[in-house]
Amino acid sequence: MSKNPVFTPAGMIATVFGLGKAVKVAPGTAGSFVAAVAAIFLPFGARLAAIVVLTLVGVWAAGVYEKAVGRTDPGEVIIDEVVGQLIATVGHIAGTGYHDSSARYFIACFILFRFFDILKPWPISACEKAPGGLGIMLDDIVGGFMAGLLLFALRKIFVEGWWPF
Repeated sequence: MSKNPVFTPAGMIATVFGLGKAVKVAPGTAGSFVAAVAAIFLPFGARLAAIVVLTLVGVWAAGVYEKAVGRTDPGEVIIDEVVGQLIATVGHIAGTGYHDSSARYFIACFILFRFFDILKPWPISACEKAPGGLGIMLDDIVGGFMAGLLLFALRKIFVEGWWPF
């Protein structure tokens, strides 16, 4: 009898304790939502530490899980969305200069990250071509950076009235 890959250490990390497997419709959105809510409560330093640790462990776990199920970039792997969403929230902190837990910024982070994650414009689409766990994680990492930078710019221009010219 084969072992269910979700219930291995790599599977539990890759699917965020089975959430990616349990949610049948839009599991990536569920992973992003969990990360956006968690970000509200995570201080900036803890958020940065989580991004680093989850990225390193996520590359390994996603690659192992991908091999175990025999499918490229399985939809139930959502650790990449968690990391990407956390990265997107860093743009919010950079824009405000402090940890403002106002929901409107986290909603904006969520929407912007999902936009980039679903549409996958270049360079996100190019990142998917990397092999194994790196490819699974890298497109969401870049998407998180793009969403965070866009949120930072939007906040500077429309909230703070900053314009460089």
